[in-house]
Amino acid sequence: MAPGKDPVANGNRPLKIEKYPYKGVKKVKKLLFVLMACMLCIGLVGGAFAWFTDTETSTDNNFTAGVLDLKMSNGTSGWQDAPPYALVLATASNMAPGVEVGPFTVMFLNDGTMDGKVRVNHSYVNYDDPGASGEFATPTVSANAYAKKTIVTEAYLDGGTDNKATYWDEQIIHEAFSDDAGAADTAGAVIGSGDDRRPTIYGLSLVTLKFTEAYPVEDVWSPGESHSESFKLMLDTSADSDYAFDGIKITMTAELVQYDAP
Repeated sequence: MAPGKDPVANGNRPLKIEKYPYKGVKKVKKLLFVLMACMLCIGLVGGAFAWFTDTETSTDNNFTAGVLDLKMSNGTSGWQDAPPYALVLATASNMAPGVEVGPFTVMFLNDGTMDGKVRVNHSYVNYDDPGASGEFATPTVSANAYAKKTIVTEAYLDGGTDNKATYWDEQIIHEAFSDDAGAADTAGAVIGSGDDRRPTIYGLSLVTLKFTEAYPVEDVWSPGESHSESFKLMLDTSADSDYAFDGIKITMTAELVQYDAP
């Protein structure tokens, strides 16, 4: 610089030399070091800390299904499963119009391990008297016609005095004929009126009977529980000579269903 000249006045400033050019970088490094040290300390403390624990184990929690097992009897034979056994509950020959036959008894036993409800269905086919000959050797009326003339006059639960046949005709009218008693009578599902109305075998084939003290409540049977039903049948007085030596073979199918089945 020439003597007598002011460098600032000429627009030139002297170069300023910083004493610590990396001072900011050093501060960042220190901060990172402190953070890493803190994290390391936390990891050491966490790794050295332990909780008190106690463990209990429950074993042998077994779940198995129960069994529904229904057995039947005619009151004189022992309890049987049907099938495979041929269980004959009732037979009658020489039936005359207006004359009752029976009583016949059918017994049911819940021989399983679960509560259940008993339901019964009926079906039938033609059955001609094996002693028939000549003009009577061939059925002259259909199975349906004969079933519509075969009336259940009485049905008693466990030897009681309350005729369950009246509950059965009520169920037939309600479930199969939408509460139209006249239609049920015309169809041959029931015969009679009022307190004298009774179900026919044809009517019973239209519904699933519920074993009950009073329709529509359905009884639940405990394991080992048994009940009996005794009943009488009668050929209606309107059956004419065309029914002679004719008949039907009735099949009763009983089912034990789970107690909470709809």
